[in-house]
Amino acid sequence: MNHKYNSNSYKIAPVGSRLIALICAALILTSTAGTHAAAIEARSGSREDIQAAINAAPENGTVIIPQGTFDFRGGPIDIRKNITITGSGSKGTTIKKQSPMDFIFNVFTEGFFRLTNIVLDGDRRGGGVQLRSSGLNFRVDNSTFKNFETRAVMTHGTVKGLVDNNRFEENAGYDVVVYGDNDRSWNRPVTLGTDDAVYIEDNLFTHRTARNSHSIASNRGSRYVFRYNTIDNGSQNTNPIDAHGNWEYGRGSRSYEIYGNKVNSGHSYMGAFIRGGTGVIYDNEFNGSFTHPLVLENYRSFNVANETYPSIDQINNLHIWDNKVNGNEVVPFIHDRGRSREHIQHNRDYFTTKNENYSAFTYPHPMRSTHNESVSNNGNNRKGFWGTVFGFFKFW
Repeated sequence: MNHKYNSNSYKIAPVGSRLIALICAALILTSTAGTHAAAIEARSGSREDIQAAINAAPENGTVIIPQGTFDFRGGPIDIRKNITITGSGSKGTTIKKQSPMDFIFNVFTEGFFRLTNIVLDGDRRGGGVQLRSSGLNFRVDNSTFKNFETRAVMTHGTVKGLVDNNRFEENAGYDVVVYGDNDRSWNRPVTLGTDDAVYIEDNLFTHRTARNSHSIASNRGSRYVFRYNTIDNGSQNTNPIDAHGNWEYGRGSRSYEIYGNKVNSGHSYMGAFIRGGTGVIYDNEFNGSFTHPLVLENYRSFNVANETYPSIDQINNLHIWDNKVNGNEVVPFIHDRGRSREHIQHNRDYFTTKNENYSAFTYPHPMRSTHNESVSNNGNNRKGFWGTVFGFFKFW
């Protein structure tokens, strides 16, 4: 017989489609330095079938969601193991949300998680992927997130990893939100230029019809790097690049590195709105119409009576240089609300000169290159892609 099914909702692929499935699996499996033990193909892209395949997959395994467009109904899929989830490409696998609120994937594992080669469509409902952990390395890549009402991708806690080569299209609310681990983050030293951050690189963000607050937002001790992204904003985004401060939502943003980005706008009130923390902002291009391309502010300066200097979690040691708006140098604007101008001063709290002690982290992010260790790995892994493919025939 060409088909074999068990009582769960995942399947062993029919013989005629094995090669395609195996090649897809091998692409993912070889990309993770040989750590993934097996691949399971979900029977469909329904919530029940994806969850069944995840439950059946071993630690460090891969779940393949087949080609097609699938309605997603019910609550989120909870992931509590190290796993890779892949579709069959930007035109091949689409999961369309049919339930309000919450996320499609809730990731709680404290090891590794990857989501790749898939389209998640919020259909004007809820969120896409939430990563909430006290010790997670992750990669979300080569996918499309569109039409979400709240947050397309959101992190919480001690989470490090990479969001790269994705398309974010017409998401209301926020595209990517980075939340840290609050007080614990503020008790650790800042480590700019290291992997101790959530990296968002080489993504495209578009907002032509949906009102959007931020393409990148952060708070609660967050640490993020936003680099080499393009934001095509139309006139829908209030301020595409954001770092919140200490007011109402826990501790402020801890650190941010924002560089090499292009922000195109029909009109935005702000290009970037920085309200706390420390970091570097350089080599960004703002094209189009902005009331202010870069605004610095401190929430507590106007929300807390008699707030003294330095205010908790306020902007400090921030370096800004070589940013352009329509070819001209960007001059940071300080909101004159409450005591903002007393608390945020040039050459004390922020500087418009290069930080000579700063070096950017490796680009592309090493997680992208280590996902291609199939050729030699210094002589330790010569099995290669086709060796993996043929090896999987034994599994099937």
